[in-house]
Amino acid sequence: MSNADKPQRPTPQPQLTPQPPQPPAPPRPTAGVPDYSEVFQFGWSGTYTIRMRILLPGDARFLEAGFTHRHVI
Repeated sequence: MSNADKPQRPTPQPQLTPQPPQPPAPPRPTAGVPDYSEVFQFGWSGTYTIRMRILLPGDARFLEAGFTHRHVI
């Protein structure tokens, strides 16, 4: 039986635990605009869900946003 014929085992996914809120990430300016692209590190293939709470200057309530990213290494 070749490797292509063998059943593939699913890649184990690490168990993530809720983390306490982190301090604001410092932006890295790109073309004069704040850029947060280096904040997220995707260390393995899989589905990532990112949830953010954003407090804009002068606002009393947080803006909540989230997205799912399917990453392949």
